[in-house]
Amino acid sequence: FPERLHHPHEDEHLFRRLRARTHDTDDMLDRLEAEHESGARRLAELRQALADWKVRGAPALAPLATLLDAYTAGYLSHMNAEERWILPAARTHLTSDDWQAIHAAFRAEPDPLTGTDAQAAFTRMFHEIARLAPPPIGIG
Repeated sequence: FPERLHHPHEDEHLFRRLRARTHDTDDMLDRLEAEHESGARRLAELRQALADWKVRGAPALAPLATLLDAYTAGYLSHMNAEERWILPAARTHLTSDDWQAIHAAFRAEPDPLTGTDAQAAFTRMFHEIARLAPPPIGIG
């Protein structure tokens, strides 16, 4: 999901619009876009290590664990940079029209995990929880 849908949307819609409004975040955007580009390679390495582990068993576990730890640490660092630098800059510099276009682009793709409009399902679930939960949490 991140490699096929989320990151291309970030690059094309969020990052492109932010670059048009300010150059304060260009270095960080360059880094994040490079990480997006290397994502497919990193996933291929993980897939190969997983396949090796399935065939070779225990001797291949340490290399798989090392790759998985590095991938996870890199992904967390990536998300932290977006949350710490990019989203605050976007809140400061992007216009209402920018945000509408960005939201529309992200909503245009169906949720890859459910194959349906996940927001509608989550809204229904929220209302059901509120209906069942006792006051003061819900309406019981």
